[in-house]
Amino acid sequence: MKLKGKLWEAGNGNILGYINILTIKRLELRIINRFEARKKGLMNIKANLSVAALVLLAITTLAFSQGKTSAGINQVTGKVQVLDEADEYTSVEVEVRKQQDQPAEGSFRLSVDNNGRKTFVNLEYLKVDGEYAWFAGKCTEDSGGMAGRWLFIAVHDGGGIGRLLDHIWWEWLPPVPDAENIAKSKVENFEKPGSNKPIQSGDIVVAS
Repeated sequence: MKLKGKLWEAGNGNILGYINILTIKRLELRIINRFEARKKGLMNIKANLSVAALVLLAITTLAFSQGKTSAGINQVTGKVQVLDEADEYTSVEVEVRKQQDQPAEGSFRLSVDNNGRKTFVNLEYLKVDGEYAWFAGKCTEDSGGMAGRWLFIAVHDGGGIGRLLDHIWWEWLPPVPDAENIAKSKVENFEKPGSNKPIQSGDIVVAS
């Protein structure tokens, strides 16, 4: 048998030399293949890291933008049961929020437990200072004849369950032509409404 080719010539024309040269070439090819595979793997890792970085950047940007959107918003929420001047239990529900440079929006509801009287106030003004909030609005529905009157309210969020920690005050303003201006002024100047209504249960949350 006569072997030809460059590998045969490189082996000095004998079978052992040829086998040695062939073995070396195979080892070189294996090393090259391993290097290429490792290089490809590193490229994949680099690509994956780039994708992960982009995803993290997108999440961070979204979180920042959401935080920025919620900044400057004051709000009061809560449901409590109070004892009014006539020692009647009254359910109170408030939900009002105000974004910076925007009018306040929300509602204040009263429901006297034993006689079914219900009151709905459309809140238009709100100011928050720490744990305290002041708000006012015009009554649009009341089974006791107070529709059309303005109601001024203040609350204190004591940081826990409402009883003994939270507080709420309110007063009906007189039915005068400038009642809205009076209500707005009381809110802006952090005035205290006339009477405190002891909270029996529930919770009020003031947030800014």
